[in-house]
Amino acid sequence: TALIVGGGPAGMHASLSLADRGVPVHLVEKSGELGGYAGNNIESTIDGLTPKKTAQELKLKVFEHKNIEVHLNTVVEKTVGSLGKFESKIVSTEDEAKQYLHHGAVIVASGGQEGKTDEYCYGQSDRILTQGQCKEAITKGELPLDDAQNIVMIQCVGSREPAKRAYCSRICCMWAISNAISIKEKNPDVRIFILYRDIMTYGFNEQYYTKARELGIMFVNYSLDNKPVVEIEDGKTFVTFTENILN
Repeated sequence: TALIVGGGPAGMHASLSLADRGVPVHLVEKSGELGGYAGNNIESTIDGLTPKKTAQELKLKVFEHKNIEVHLNTVVEKTVGSLGKFESKIVSTEDEAKQYLHHGAVIVASGGQEGKTDEYCYGQSDRILTQGQCKEAITKGELPLDDAQNIVMIQCVGSREPAKRAYCSRICCMWAISNAISIKEKNPDVRIFILYRDIMTYGFNEQYYTKARELGIMFVNYSLDNKPVVEIEDGKTFVTFTENILN
């Protein structure tokens, strides 16, 4: 028997992989719905994947599988034991009902979520979006791209900074480049600036970085001691930054 923590695409795929081999699976998800962030929020990716559609297909297979027991609105409170012989206490977040599971293995697929910030006047203007919000607005046709002249994307927000996030999330650059390319394809005349500390387009994703530059998207490097400045005046947003090469 296996315990899988997290009901996103990774957790569901792992559950089905084991269940198809005859292994009983307990799939624990803290929210009331399977799918995770990707499976419930992302329609498509730059390389053609469709997380929401894929998650829907996985959900059907998971709920129909005789070897998988799904525990929604549930968290793992405690695990004891050793390799091959564990006991975990799971608790319902709805009625605090407790259950003890015996299992021989654990897969942690707890996923991720969009980082929160209050930097760069985020939350003070509907013109300032996260990349996730931008993606959703593009998909739904809610971004007024026909009238847009300048769009600035600030990367590495709170990333690799003392007392903030000590790590690089690795996927943020691809979100920015994907959104920027989508915008350029809808309105070739809009000027897009991507301000960054480092660009992480790993593996074959490098081709999209090249495509973005070919479309005229401008990439400008900044340092921690000279970060961009965002100001709001009379409902308009202004971004000030230094172009290091031209100074």
